[in-house]
Amino acid sequence: MGTMLIAAGLRIDQIPAAAWHHGPLVGRIHRQYVDAGADIVTTCTFTLPSRAPMRRDTIRAAVETAREAGAPRIAASVGPAQASSRADILHHYAEVIETFLDCGTPDCFLAETVMSASHARVIHEIIRSNIPGLPLIVSAAVSSAGTMLSGEAVSDLFAIFSADPATIPGLNCFTLPAPIHVPSATGFLAPSAGLPGHIMPPRPWADSLLRAATPATRILGGCCGTTPAHIAALRDRLITD
Repeated sequence: MGTMLIAAGLRIDQIPAAAWHHGPLVGRIHRQYVDAGADIVTTCTFTLPSRAPMRRDTIRAAVETAREAGAPRIAASVGPAQASSRADILHHYAEVIETFLDCGTPDCFLAETVMSASHARVIHEIIRSNIPGLPLIVSAAVSSAGTMLSGEAVSDLFAIFSADPATIPGLNCFTLPAPIHVPSATGFLAPSAGLPGHIMPPRPWADSLLRAATPATRILGGCCGTTPAHIAALRDRLITD
């Protein structure tokens, strides 16, 4: 979404409130991904405004925009909290998740680019206290060393949720061909295609993603740089294979 918004002329500082201030543009982008064959559309909420009232308004607008785009399923995107203390982290995630629920229960939550196990635990606790069986994807951002940005092992994060069948562990925001070890339990994979000016072509990206997948991988998607053409190429590969 960020790649597409920037390509459409938005500045980086305009992206957090894009669903609120530029709803028609966000809706057109969602529809492009739906037309490309996406089964799940992610709300434009990875980054959110710092002020709470606008944050809530942006979430509501993002959910409505995704629905109007005709998405088969909607994933409520929960990005990293810009907070340091546990109390602030808890407050931020509680507000974001509760606002999503006020808009109607989404098909799933996507905690993406998770940087530490502590954040993942907080998100999991809040969601499970409200809706025990709703699918939750917990997707870690990984370094070339195969660890989260906190330095924790991805396998340790996955182990936290191994007893919850409704939580799907995953990885996102890594480059292909994957220079990292993809754990066998990985159920969700959403690698990047690059940054503007250095974006991997759709078909090689789709081929590399399928090679990185494990037998447990059931949800495939894209992170930075993946356009509707990348999703269409992935869809074509899945259909022909």
